Amino acid sequence: MLKGYRTYAVNAAIGVLYLALELLAELQAAGLSEVLPEAWRSYVVLGSVLVNFILRTITTTPPGRRP
Repeated sequence: MLKGYRTYAVNAAIGVLYLALELLAELQAAGLSEVLPEAWRSYVVLGSVLVNFILRTITTTPPGRRP
């Protein structure tokens, strides 16, 4: 089973993804082509929430605790 700190790692990765999407939106405003269509952004956020729920249910330790 996974340990609690790995949930933090996944959440951090999702946070980085979110920041990357925001950066892409800013770059799009500057005239660069969009990598992820705007219509997909909501699905990416929903998917990340579902991944967090799943990870939290299969981890065996509370967040931040060492095994």
